[in-house]
Amino acid sequence: MPTAVPHSHRPTTKVTHKPFKSKAASKHELRDRAKGRVPNEQGTRKTPHQQVMSKLDRRNQAKQARLTKHKEHIKGTSIFNNREGAPRIVAVLPLCPDGDAAAAIQQLNYSVDITADIQPGNFRVPIDRFKQKLQYMPLQRDLTECLDATRVADFVVIVLSASVEVDPLGELILRSVESQGLSTLFTVVQGLDKIEPAKQRPGVVNSLKSFITHFHPEQEKVYNLENRQECANLMRSLCNTTPKGVRWRDERSWMLAEDIKFANTESDSTVITGVVRGRGMKADRLVQIGDWGTFQIEKIVAAPLSKHGKGNATQTAEEESSQVLDEPSEDCDDLNELAPEDVVMDTEEAEEDATGEAKKGVLLDDHHYFSEEDDTEERAKRKLPKGTSQYQGHGHGGHKCRPGRGPS
Repeated sequence: MPTAVPHSHRPTTKVTHKPFKSKAASKHELRDRAKGRVPNEQGTRKTPHQQVMSKLDRRNQAKQARLTKHKEHIKGTSIFNNREGAPRIVAVLPLCPDGDAAAAIQQLNYSVDITADIQPGNFRVPIDRFKQKLQYMPLQRDLTECLDATRVADFVVIVLSASVEVDPLGELILRSVESQGLSTLFTVVQGLDKIEPAKQRPGVVNSLKSFITHFHPEQEKVYNLENRQECANLMRSLCNTTPKGVRWRDERSWMLAEDIKFANTESDSTVITGVVRGRGMKADRLVQIGDWGTFQIEKIVAAPLSKHGKGNATQTAEEESSQVLDEPSEDCDDLNELAPEDVVMDTEEAEEDATGEAKKGVLLDDHHYFSEEDDTEERAKRKLPKGTSQYQGHGHGGHKCRPGRGPS
């Protein structure tokens, strides 16, 4: 009986050869492999940023960056510190026809348990919860008033309406304020509780947020004035946030006048009281006061502030005003124009102006060079070819001409 043979496929004809085992490569072969590449220097880091820092060095670097940022924050908010610091100027700007800035301020104050009377114009409100002072500026829908107020404001609160859209005037005010330069901005909505049914209110808020982010993409939230918690959060931001500021404003000294005492006679001086912001004010420099013009500074004195103590209840204004901070020196700026129009002309220029004939040429050290008379005499001596015009004669080199021929 034949033996059963197990089935198997035909063996393949593909033979796997052993890989070629090369010997040590020569310099010529290594150069061809490199193909002009620079050899990699492993383990060498040239700059300090490329060095691998240890865990202790990384902690120290993070600590130094944290301390530097903290110093910058303290420097930026030092003007608002303590109770004698400068108030935070808040401009409340309604964009819609039914917007009410006074009602918005009252709702913000009510959220932190403050019942201050809303006064026309600028007025201060102390915020005891955050140990800060806010100076409100309720505005009307007037372009000039809004531009003047936002120019000196630390914070701008834009009031939108939940039922009325922003009209062309409101959009014009928003664009104008933005082009002038704007500090830290917040957005609130007014009258949201009047939207019925209540499920449509989130859609209204999203629509208003889409509108304001079209002009200011950094706006992350639209605060609801009818919600006391959101108003309290906005008040906390107004009292604790460092204002962004405006670059062109912070590079010079500026001040929002809180009190002005005009001079009664020519010998008296006008007294302006306020907090100097931006750069330090010098008595040697001139000041621009609104639309009245440019004036000189007589002296800079400390403003009379009430200081409470055990022995002396209040310090009088006369004692405070006697503290002179700065006075103009001999190098102070004057009111003379830099380039007055009525300058006295020289005698020679006056004679030329009287005769009406201006002398052509180059004036150097009160002497005319290359005058028109010299040019006329030179052209008279120069012999030009026949048919040569006066314009062509200026570029003629003065070569002698042969009769019947052109210049050689």
